[in-house]
Amino acid sequence: MPNERKTENITRKILTDIGYYTNTQIVVEEQKSQNEIISNLLSKASKSGGGAGYPEFIITSKNSDVVIIIECKASPKDHESPTKDKVNKCAVDGALHYASFLKENYNIIAIGISGETQEELKVSTFQWNKNEKRYLSKKFLGMQEYTGYYDIFHSNDKVVLTEDELMSYAKKLHDQMRDEVKLKEAEKPLLVAALLLALDNDEFVREYKTITNPKKLASRIIESITDSLESSGISRVKIDTLKNEFGFITTHTYLTSGEIDPMNPSHNNNSLHKFLVDVQNKVYPFVKKVNNIDVIGKFYSEFLRYTGGDGKGLGIVLTPTHITDLFCDLAEVNKNSKVLDLCTGTGAFLISAMEKMLSDDPTVAQINSIYQNSLVGCETQTNMFALACANMIIRGDGKTNLFQNNCFDIPTEKLQSYGCNVGMINPPYSQKKEEEKELVFINKLCNSLTVGGLCVAIIPQSTVMSNLANNSSKTEILKNHTLKAVMSMPDELFYPAGTVTCIIVLEAHKPHNENKKSWFGYWKDDGFEKIRNKGRIDFAGKFENKIREFWLDSFYNRKEIEGYSVLQNVTGWDEWLVEAYMQTDYSKLTNQNFQDTLKEYSTYKFYNELIDSVSKKSILTKQINFEVESWKEFEIEKDIFEVTGSKTTPKKEIQENGIGQYPYLTTSSMNNGVEGFYNYKTDEGNILIIDSAVKGFCSYQSEDFSASDHVEKLIPKFEMNVYTALFLQTIINMEQFRYSYGRKFNQIRIRSTKIKLPVDSKGQPDWQWMESYIKSLPYSSSI
Repeated sequence: MPNERKTENITRKILTDIGYYTNTQIVVEEQKSQNEIISNLLSKASKSGGGAGYPEFIITSKNSDVVIIIECKASPKDHESPTKDKVNKCAVDGALHYASFLKENYNIIAIGISGETQEELKVSTFQWNKNEKRYLSKKFLGMQEYTGYYDIFHSNDKVVLTEDELMSYAKKLHDQMRDEVKLKEAEKPLLVAALLLALDNDEFVREYKTITNPKKLASRIIESITDSLESSGISRVKIDTLKNEFGFITTHTYLTSGEIDPMNPSHNNNSLHKFLVDVQNKVYPFVKKVNNIDVIGKFYSEFLRYTGGDGKGLGIVLTPTHITDLFCDLAEVNKNSKVLDLCTGTGAFLISAMEKMLSDDPTVAQINSIYQNSLVGCETQTNMFALACANMIIRGDGKTNLFQNNCFDIPTEKLQSYGCNVGMINPPYSQKKEEEKELVFINKLCNSLTVGGLCVAIIPQSTVMSNLANNSSKTEILKNHTLKAVMSMPDELFYPAGTVTCIIVLEAHKPHNENKKSWFGYWKDDGFEKIRNKGRIDFAGKFENKIREFWLDSFYNRKEIEGYSVLQNVTGWDEWLVEAYMQTDYSKLTNQNFQDTLKEYSTYKFYNELIDSVSKKSILTKQINFEVESWKEFEIEKDIFEVTGSKTTPKKEIQENGIGQYPYLTTSSMNNGVEGFYNYKTDEGNILIIDSAVKGFCSYQSEDFSASDHVEKLIPKFEMNVYTALFLQTIINMEQFRYSYGRKFNQIRIRSTKIKLPVDSKGQPDWQWMESYIKSLPYSSSI
């Protein structure tokens, strides 16, 4: 019969041999505790529920917040269950069970020990930081001295770097890798990932400080990574793939040359050793402290900032952390969720999802299930796969469910077998292969989810506009899945990349009901600002403190808010963007809008010497006010203008004609759209023009002109003068919120646009009133 007392005796001897019983600062208690706090915390920790429960050993030290608990079982078969819920039967399960009661007050080392002889003894160690929701496996070969466990929590008691400081270090590290060791672009983030993986191996951390041979250090890094991968349950084939990605470390001349001097604190004699020490001191503590940020991805992205790209098509566009976290909120991720990402990249969505799950107060068994079963990803590029594996493993996830495959090569049935009820994806943009277009990725993801699962994706706005190719893909999606919501995102969300995106939310395996409205949001302002050398950041805390809550409240409750959101019935043949349906908010129209138009126009005329001076005086002394409520809607082409394109003239051809009196118009919103004056014209003046390439800027052109591409003409069907023209320019420019480089103000959209105008007694546009109103404004005497 198995005898647990034998296991306890072996454990007691080990503790004696490494000094636990002879150290007067250490207290070893068995199946009880005189510590009042510990006793109270364990008063409801019975494995069967309802009463007190104690592990075989409880070890504390005076003036220390680190507590070691040890649970013993006789048979190695009862060492650890796959689900961590056999707390009565298995040593590891029981140790983690007791740790879950103590971790609110202490840093815990939970140890499961099984076996009745020294030869068959199994020891597993876990770290559970105070007040943390997660536990982490520690890669020790056996029991350690108390100081070894204490150092796990306190060796990095120095202040952890801020994210800004970390990114500053990334710049420095990039320069060192480029200048000192001549690493290729793809190798730089892989080296960071490899060092983080190695540092996650406790035996390696203890050993590497004694290694003086750079080649041996490189080999030990790869060996420790292999150990981590094997203990994480990754298949041999995948391990070989990852070893191949990291293999350059052992063969790179500059990394393996020189000599390591342990007595030299600067470690300048070998770059690999220097990088390792720096990453241990600066990066590793941040990764362990800040759990929702894709640090390796950020390093990758930061490295690319200073190289202009990797040049081999291996690059990624890193999804901002506030967006990956937002995805989790939109999908209401919790401890029971299972998340699938078909384009994992470096793992940003899975990292945010894991943190969200672990913040939902899961049990020990649920934490284990999150690590082993709840995060599924596919990544086709081997270097990205390696980075994603590293990212997840150092956070505790086993990553048995991360595939190094093109998601289209994995049968949908295989992906469905994981039972994922949430899908998240930022697919590759503008792929040439028809089967790998953005909407095809989304359809694949929806098909791979459970019935009613939520798919959340961020894609270019152009993919959900109405055209033949898009409409076919959208219709195919709606045959089986419901479009719940689409949100238009900030134009510069992915700065410096220029893609304008939207977030789309679909409910899987529920065919879209055309009679049920979808929710569309205008999320163009996330409060982030562009800061030099830092990119876009939430400098004033607007997103975290206000905007995020507003977005989620309106999304959850499907609120229609003027200027922000609408409910709309759509099919696959309709445009899936709020800009197409949201009403222009004329309540924001003020005298100042018109005055600004007059100031800009008079400044343009003065700057280009079309007038000699600018006066603030108005033509009329009488003040005129307006009431938008009494205005009527008119369609631009049907009621007011003929819409057509201007003749495109290349800049070189214009310049050949020499400087002259006719303006050359471009799509710029500066200087009234005029780039210069030349001795050449193609189109008649006294019209409005609209930029159909960038911001949809409308301007009045009094003179005959020539133009570049994407300059659309609005030719009046009435007797237009400068006053009525500037009135109309102001009104049309209120439509700019709808347009960007991703959604252009083209001729089709111009023709169908409706604007509000003051009307006369016959219900027609009151051109005389508009003229008088403009003449009553400051600067009207200068136009």
